[in-house]
Amino acid sequence: VMIISDLAHALLLALALLLLAAGELRLQHLYGLSVLFGLASAVFLPATSSIVPQLVAREDLTRANAARALAGELAGIAGPPLGGLLVALGGLSLALALDALSFVLAALCLLAVRPRPAGMERGERPAGYLAELAEGFRIVAASSWLWATILIFSLVNVFTTGVSVVLLPLLARERFAGAPSLGLLYAGLAAGALVASLVLGRLGRLRRRGALAYAGVAFAGLGLMGVALAPGIVAAVGSTALVGTSFAVFGVLWEALVQERVPPQALGRVLSIDMLGSFALLPLGFLLTGDLAARLEPHLLALLYGGATLLLALAGLALPAVRRLE
Repeated sequence: VMIISDLAHALLLALALLLLAAGELRLQHLYGLSVLFGLASAVFLPATSSIVPQLVAREDLTRANAARALAGELAGIAGPPLGGLLVALGGLSLALALDALSFVLAALCLLAVRPRPAGMERGERPAGYLAELAEGFRIVAASSWLWATILIFSLVNVFTTGVSVVLLPLLARERFAGAPSLGLLYAGLAAGALVASLVLGRLGRLRRRGALAYAGVAFAGLGLMGVALAPGIVAAVGSTALVGTSFAVFGVLWEALVQERVPPQALGRVLSIDMLGSFALLPLGFLLTGDLAARLEPHLLALLYGGATLLLALAGLALPAVRRLE
């Protein structure tokens, strides 16, 4: 699945490159290609998380997820400057060509991966697609810590993404120095996540991971409130670093918990349901945040969103099933 997804990404970028070379690339083409690119990513992401337990020992899952998060943060830091450099050196065609090539190379790297078998017992026949999908929903419904977190994060992601995507640019423009300040604020997010991934990678398996993960969400809420109340850019960057650190802690610990507690043959489906539920409200959230930002001061809205995130984290910590997660 991961190899096919990578090749699909490469083909879509190659198609964009061909349209560009022919002088036929239009905005509607980019819309369509973006939708297809997102569909390929939606298939790839649950697979790349569900394969981890087949590659490392159970006690190394937290370290492995921390390494994946670290790689993602490093790519997120290096990618935009590299893309800008490629466009400056050879134009958009060079950037698209090398981007497509990178997905081909990724697929070739995956050919060398040898995961341990996980799933059906010998002689067992695969169930139909709908039956397997229903099994994934049954597993989620039977695990209160799982469905409650999916529900909570359907709202948490609305608030936190609304701040990072919509409100941070407004705050940078109105309270700080504009674009340079916005770059520093985003750098704080990435740096915080980077540090958290490095630390968690060295610590390995922790106890009371459910409570620790939700404590991370609570500190993220405090960080969002700190951004809203920051008197200057230094304090604001420190607050975004706290947000990045806190969500990296939650992400690494949460993935390990799901990987350990969900049956291997259903892990991909459960992670897909997790991602679907957690991000289902984002389109509505962007519309709502944009509308509210036109009516309220950005720092007041960021303060409100940070407070709501903190309350949602406390609601999660109040659940015994979450606190019992080791």
